[in-house]
Amino acid sequence: GWSAPDPQANFVWLPAGAATDDLAAGLIQTGVVARAFTGVGVRVTVGSEDSVDAFLAAFEHVAAAPGADKLAAAWGLPAGAEALRVLRWLDRLAAVEGRLIDLSGRGRMPGLAQPDPGGTERWDAGQIWAHVGEIGGYWTDQLELVADEAAVSTGPVPFGRVKSDPARIAAVAGGRNLEPATHVHAMLAAMDRLRDVLAGMSTTDWTRVGRHSTLGVMDVDAIVEEFLVGHWEQHAAQLETLGD
Repeated sequence: GWSAPDPQANFVWLPAGAATDDLAAGLIQTGVVARAFTGVGVRVTVGSEDSVDAFLAAFEHVAAAPGADKLAAAWGLPAGAEALRVLRWLDRLAAVEGRLIDLSGRGRMPGLAQPDPGGTERWDAGQIWAHVGEIGGYWTDQLELVADEAAVSTGPVPFGRVKSDPARIAAVAGGRNLEPATHVHAMLAAMDRLRDVLAGMSTTDWTRVGRHSTLGVMDVDAIVEEFLVGHWEQHAAQLETLGD
């Protein structure tokens, strides 16, 4: 129930803010020494499994101690139930990442799928893979646009493209004959970036809203469901039906 930024090195950052010194002192009392940056947060180096277990036990003790509400209030990212919501998105992202990696080993399977439920388009595997590879970067840009612009806007932030967008059409057509591995490479880079964005969004960021030209007002959860994690899940399901 405590969010932390997606680690990109050999340490984990704990955004304890004004409660940093209290957290560091509590950890020391339980035998764990971490590097504290007063007023900002605590850096915890990743070590052996035993040392990680010792740290987790120490943190759990501090988080359950009297006065821990100060730590929760100062935490720079979602905590409690809100942190678990972030974790659910990260877990879903990891799951669909694995599914698509496995599916890429099947190559370009025969058959056609319906890329948009209720739509008229029918795509072969090459078209689906081209779309899988190109959506992540674009829609993560749009997600960040909503989060950034909504911070200074008085209303929902206009964002996104429609299915008839020339860039979308060109990306699907241009990548249709490339090997799935090429699109998986782009997909993995986009997923890694999205993971970093989701893990680093503040509680306030999760309240931002945008306005899509056809889907209307959407909050962050709806954007991630419709255009990112849920979108990849839809295409994984479609690819799983091909070649049967």
